[in-house]
Parts: sequence; structure tokens; C-alpha cells
Amino acid sequence: MIYSVSCDKATFKTINFKPGLNVILAEKSEKSGPKETRNGLGKSTLIEIIHFCLGGEKGETLSDPHLDGWTFNLDLELSGRRYVVSRNTFDSKKVYIVGDCSGWEIKPTKLKDSDKQFLKNEDWKSVLGALMFALPITFEEDKYNPSFRSLVSYFVRRRQTTEGSFLSPFKQCSEQANWDLQVNNLFLLGLNWSFARQFQLIKDKQKFYDQLKKSLSQGFFSDLIGDDAELQAIKVNLQEQVNKEKDELASFKIHPQYKHLEDESNALTKKIHELVDLCTLSKMNVDQYESSLKVEAGANPEAIIAAYEEAKIVMPEVVKRELKDVLDFNKKLIENRSRFLEIEINGLKKKIEDFDFKIKGLTDKRAEIMYTLQTHKALDEYTSITALHNDNVAKLNEIETKLANWRKIKSGSRDLIIELQTLKQKADLSLMEQSEKKDKAISLFNSNSKALYDASGLLTIGVADSGYTFDVKIERSTSSGITLMKIFCYDLMLMELWADRKESPRFLLHDSTIFEGVDSRQIASSIELAAKKATEKGIQYICLLNSDLVPLSYFSPEFKFDSFVRLKLFDSSEQGGLLGIRF
Repeated sequence: MIYSVSCDKATFKTINFKPGLNVILAEKSEKSGPKETRNGLGKSTLIEIIHFCLGGEKGETLSDPHLDGWTFNLDLELSGRRYVVSRNTFDSKKVYIVGDCSGWEIKPTKLKDSDKQFLKNEDWKSVLGALMFALPITFEEDKYNPSFRSLVSYFVRRRQTTEGSFLSPFKQCSEQANWDLQVNNLFLLGLNWSFARQFQLIKDKQKFYDQLKKSLSQGFFSDLIGDDAELQAIKVNLQEQVNKEKDELASFKIHPQYKHLEDESNALTKKIHELVDLCTLSKMNVDQYESSLKVEAGANPEAIIAAYEEAKIVMPEVVKRELKDVLDFNKKLIENRSRFLEIEINGLKKKIEDFDFKIKGLTDKRAEIMYTLQTHKALDEYTSITALHNDNVAKLNEIETKLANWRKIKSGSRDLIIELQTLKQKADLSLMEQSEKKDKAISLFNSNSKALYDASGLLTIGVADSGYTFDVKIERSTSSGITLMKIFCYDLMLMELWADRKESPRFLLHDSTIFEGVDSRQIASSIELAAKKATEKGIQYICLLNSDLVPLSYFSPEFKFDSFVRLKLFDSSEQGGLLGIRF
């Protein structure tokens, strides 16, 4: 229950609330011009302030620089004890508390040399969840649980766009996730909300499998998505190739001067070929010289004499010598040439021996280099083989991942179907077992709709593959504001369900949006019905209304509307609004 809303600024209009019906009325003054409206008087700002003091984010108005440093106070009852909480728009991470906090699971921090104490806003929301809805300070599971901020927003609906909190009884904001809708509505209705959490966990698993499917369409083998048989065949071939490359790399020896040795080996081969050519040429010369020796050693004197005789006949005047002199000269000539040939032959044989020696040395050295080259490899060759191996290993890993994912998808999808059907059965059984709580909510909603339309209302709660389903209907109603009245009846039902609990908000607040487009008779009936039930239960219904929406002629004679008005806001001056200033 809320006792008051105040501020540390003198211009702010403090509002004091009482049990039962409380009305904040926005009046249009007689002197106001046609362009002046009640928008901006502070009805929506009041909702922002209450949410802000209850741990919510600053809304559009409270975020305005004109309100920097403003401290708003909320005097309220929590679990039977009264507290005053304060929160500053500039230092919004802390919430200051006045009251007995000794029983709280999270204890406030006390300021030195002061009786003030504060909580971090996140801790404050946890405490509020425990004191207002009996939520645990921490849940065993870390997600998809009821939250204070979501729950309290059904009791103080914030005015939003056409996609906001006044389109459906079950949705309190436009961005509300489906799991959050299910979990928090089931919690408020007193039903087993944990099954809604499990439905969402199944959706998460399905989302995970969908992501795995997406991963199958990426990488080296994107064209083989879904074909696990072909992937398996490729895997076998790749595994063999990878093993072969692995063995080759394991025995691979790298010589740091491989290229230098290779160049040296080529140079030695060239030199050997040159020496072999020279050696061969020398051997040919030796053979030729030795043949000449044999021919000259066997020269015939008779042939010389015959030639001489012939010469005398041909050139008698030239030939002067005697035959003996010619034979002596020929003999010396042959002896000199023989000695020359023998010297040349011996020299060539010596060169041949040197060539053979050098060739052997170079050949031996080249053999050593070739052995090294045969037993070692070049770094660039190793790098090339390694790159190919790594590429094949990457492909193999990808195929193994794809196969594992594909098998996981097939197995998981089958398991999900079974898990979903089992969960649906459990959820259906749970609704049957909790039929008393469910029937009470249905009965209260029906009672509220009858009070407004004299027609039965129908609240339905079911189970589908997507989780829990909710719907409300009011028979034989054609009012343009029927959707808003469905929300009204639902919210009023929630207020009644929680009215008798110790941990309870014990208030319900509606902005004037709830009555826009609603027939005046239904507006009157709604306000009287809320006032009656709030008074009976000793709780609060707070209504923010524009004066032209007040159906004075349709109220019951005994209903004194003015007695419930706690504050009037005027548009005749800047001071007429809630904040006392305009910006």
C-alpha cells in the first residue's frame, strides 16, 4: 500500500493516499485556451515516479535535465511494515530507506555519522521481490524466472505507444518476451510457472539446433549440408591422407643449408664433367702419340733408298748427298721425334693421373653432398607439405564437427519431440491439479465482467507446443473499449488474488488510458467496482483521470466521487501540474 508520494522540491505537489479508491484528477480550467491540454500535468509522471522509487529506470520525463538532482520519496507498506524510500534522479544507483530493515536478507549499508541507510538499486529490487511477492532473493536457476520489475508492472501499468501495455491483459510492455509473459502471469495466477520456464528451455535447445544447422551450410563442405553419408566417405579419405602426411612430416629432416649444398653439388658436377672431357682428350692424344712412335720406329731404309733413287731421276741437281748421309739424318730425326713423343706421352699420362685424382675427389665430395640431400629436405618443401597437411587437418576437423553436429541435431530433435510432448502432458496435469486456483481466477474475472456488462467473462489458460496460452473474452459486448475493459477486469482480478497475502503490493494503479474509448456507463461501473473491492479488501485502487472522462451522471446516488479525489491538477498555470514547473 502506498501512503504518499513526495519530493524534495517545494514546487512538487505531495500526494497522500488512503485505503480504497484514490483519484488524481486533471482539470481543465475555464480560463485555459483551446490549445492548452492536460497532457503534461503529471499523471504519467506520477506513474514514472512510483516505478522509479520501485527500482525502475528513469522514464522520459525524469530523464529530462530540468529534473537532474530531484529526489522523490515513496511512503509505503511492505509485508506489514512501513517504509519511506528515496531515490535521486542524478544518483539513481542508490535507494535510501527509512524503516526497520533488520529482517531483510540483504541489509542496507548505513552511512557514517548518519542514521541514513541505502541499498544498491539491484539489491533493492531483490528485496522488493521478496517483500511484495515472496520471491526468493536468488533463484536456483539463473534465467527464465519471475522478476519483481515485471510482476509489479501488472499493478502499475505504464502508458506506452499503441504497442504498449494496454493492448493485452497479459502483456505489460511492448518488448516483453513470450517466456516472460508466461512465467509472470502464471506466477501471479498462483499456478506452476516452472513449466513455462521449461518450455523456454526447449525453445533454447531448438534454437541451438537451428544454429547447428546453419553451421552446416558454412565452410569447406557447405554443399554437403544434410548428407552425412557423403561426409563420412570424405572423412575416411581425408583421414588416410592426413595420416600419410603426418608420417612423412615425422621423418622429414631439414638441412639448414640445403639450397647451398644443392648449388655446390651442381657446381661439382659441372667441374667433374669438364675434367672428364680434358682427361678424355688427353687419353686420345696419348693414343695418337703412341701410334706415331710405332710407325716411326719401324721406318724401312730400303724405302728411303728407293725414294732417293727416284729423286735423283726427278731432280738430279738438287740431291747432293750420299745415301749414307740421308740415312743418318733420318735416323736422328726419328730418334728426336721419338724422344719428343715419349716426353709428351709421359706429360699427358701425368695429367691424366691428376685428372683422375681430382675427378675422384670431386666425385667423392659430390657423393657426400648427394647423400645429405637424399636424407634431408629443404625448408620450403617442408613448409609446403606442412601447409597442405594443415589444410587437410582443418578439413578433417570441419567434417568431424559437421558429422557430430548432424548426429546431434538428428538425435536432439527426436529427443525434443519426446521432451515437448512429455512437458505438455505434465503442464496439462498441473493445470488439472491446480484447478482450484485456476477456477478462482476464472470466477473473479467472470464476476468483474458481469459487473460491467452484465455478461459472462471467460478467462482461458491452456497448453500448446509453444507453451502456455492465455485469452479473455466478454460475451455480447460490442463496446469500442472492450479490450481495455478486459485489461481492467484482469488487473482487478489479480488485485483480489493478492489482497489477502502478507507479501502483496496491496494496490492497483490505472492511468486514464484504461478508460479511453470506453462507454461512460462502463467507466462509472468500473470505478465503483474497484472502489468497492478495494474497500472490502482494505487495499488501494489508484486512478488517474481526466475530468471530462468522469461520468458523474452515471454514478450510483450513494457514490460520492469527490470524496475520493486526493489531488487535482490544473492547466491554468505552470504551478498547476504535479511538478509545479513546465519545461
